[in-house]
Amino acid sequence: AFDYFSKAYNSEPNILFLFWKIVSKFYTWLQSGDYEDYEEMNRLLSNFEVQSQFNVNIKWIQLKVKLYEYTNVDTTEEVLNKAKDIALEIKSISQYLGYIAWSEIYAAAGDFKKSLDMIKDCIETNQFQVHAYIRLYY
Repeated sequence: AFDYFSKAYNSEPNILFLFWKIVSKFYTWLQSGDYEDYEEMNRLLSNFEVQSQFNVNIKWIQLKVKLYEYTNVDTTEEVLNKAKDIALEIKSISQYLGYIAWSEIYAAAGDFKKSLDMIKDCIETNQFQVHAYIRLYY
């Protein structure tokens, strides 16, 4: 998928193709764990000007990248604090997704009970939203 979005973006540069190029690279990286995919995704993210229609999605990818850095590359508080800043930005866009983002942070920091409690609260208050159920499953 990444190659097709790259070709589409190269033939007709627009924000939608770039967004899907980043998303496809993100999922490729999640499956492969390859450092080159990680570097490419970071490069794409740094060149992406966040547009309102994609803001929460790009912020979510940025959060996942920071949490990966925190758990696998650099376990300093500085990296975790950057993830917390992104979670606050997500919460300013969507309180529901913000709570799920904080659940991710607590899990990465090793506080699994607090993470699970936040997800359960999200499910109780937003029964028809799927994100918390997916987070609970994974």
